Amino acid sequence: MPTEHPRGLTQTFVAAGAAAAATAWWLRHYHSNVASPPTLTVADGPLKQAVVPHLHHLHRPYKPPVWGFNTHVQTGLGLLRRVSIVGGFSRHILLADDGGTVGLDWWCSCDAPGWGPLEVPIMLVCHGINGGSHEGYCKWACAAAAKKGWRSLVLNYRGCNGLSLTSPRGYNATLTADVHLAIKSIKGRFPGAPIFAVGYSLGGMILTKYLGEAGAGFYDHGDQPDASKVCGNSRPAVSRAASASVRLDPHCDPSYHGSQGRGATCTAAAAAAA
Repeated sequence: MPTEHPRGLTQTFVAAGAAAAATAWWLRHYHSNVASPPTLTVADGPLKQAVVPHLHHLHRPYKPPVWGFNTHVQTGLGLLRRVSIVGGFSRHILLADDGGTVGLDWWCSCDAPGWGPLEVPIMLVCHGINGGSHEGYCKWACAAAAKKGWRSLVLNYRGCNGLSLTSPRGYNATLTADVHLAIKSIKGRFPGAPIFAVGYSLGGMILTKYLGEAGAGFYDHGDQPDASKVCGNSRPAVSRAASASVRLDPHCDPSYHGSQGRGATCTAAAAAAA
């Protein structure tokens, strides 16, 4: 009399086959539709020719983790960044010439005397719209810098993250004077330390605009911007910078609408002032 396989064993084989098929489909979908190189929006010219060929990592496919495979999932998971790291900031208040108030939040009081050598690099983070040092991406960026032995801080814009709005003018994507004020303060306290700057979203736009203006001599180390006094020989006080911002014109690319999980479109800027 033939021996019948237990029903439970048959169900196990069916479940294993279904899992294998689902895994194979997912891997094919991931490598075909999810993982892709980021879209670079860079104007033609000498800067593009000098910088873009050296950004090798931006020419390779971006492969997000399988548990964060599209932009919607990543946005939801981003909320966990605020509570997934331990650390705090100490605030240093700066007053602009027009009465505006900005705050420099130093990670784990790394600006305190005796924290470390005065010449170690300093990373300045420019946050996104309505953000501040309390945002998870700011905390994790500062923590990553601290792990390297660097000082790190976040520039909080006017009226953001508990700062009082003390001037008629608030922050916006074109107001670069506050970035200059922050960098001038950092250089005043740590003159021998190189400054690395990182901008996210709106902060990326502000930082990129500042780098262009500073590189053209729109700022110097002692004055506020004066469009009638452009000195082409001055150089930015920032040694290196990275900017990840939203595209300036989201309607210029038809593929922008409805795209999911194919790598964030971003504007990347790199400055080599050293």
